[in-house]
Amino acid sequence: MAKTNRLEESLDDVFVKNAPGLPEGAHKTLVAWAPALTLIAAALSLVAAWGLWHWARTVADLANYANSLCTTYSGVLCGVIPSPFTVWLWLGVAALIAEGVLYALAFTGLRNRTKRGWNYVYYALWLQVVYAVLALFIPYSKLSHFIGSLIVAVIGFYLLFQIRGTYPGAKHGRQAPMPTDRTDNR
Repeated sequence: MAKTNRLEESLDDVFVKNAPGLPEGAHKTLVAWAPALTLIAAALSLVAAWGLWHWARTVADLANYANSLCTTYSGVLCGVIPSPFTVWLWLGVAALIAEGVLYALAFTGLRNRTKRGWNYVYYALWLQVVYAVLALFIPYSKLSHFIGSLIVAVIGFYLLFQIRGTYPGAKHGRQAPMPTDRTDNR
């Protein structure tokens, strides 16, 4: 846990102390909308996992069809097109599913303004980085997929660390006043 705290502190230096801060209005809005944004991120992660699996299944079906045509007309067992189902693809799908689950788990914690909710988003963003690296090894994936995933993770870390101080237990980050319109004490 100490290494995680040191990593958090290092990222706090990068994304809060050495980066421009969000305007106060944007900060308050981000804190208020964070629970809903995590549900959207959860849905997008799970849809991306399903899309990746569905794409691979479709390509595998086409590859099997092409290979069977080759075998039928040549009389020799052909393997013209390899299957896209590799260990990297399965790891990518698993990372996206886990990321979606972490975002969904973060909803309650962010709504109640607890550090646990913030931590779930933090871990989900690290899974985004892991997925970016895995995307380099997924068949038919492009370098732009890797770069795009890293950009999303960096923007996510920046926004997350900007609101870090709002959650009890966080030592740094910009502080935002708690909204006064909350009537329930969950």
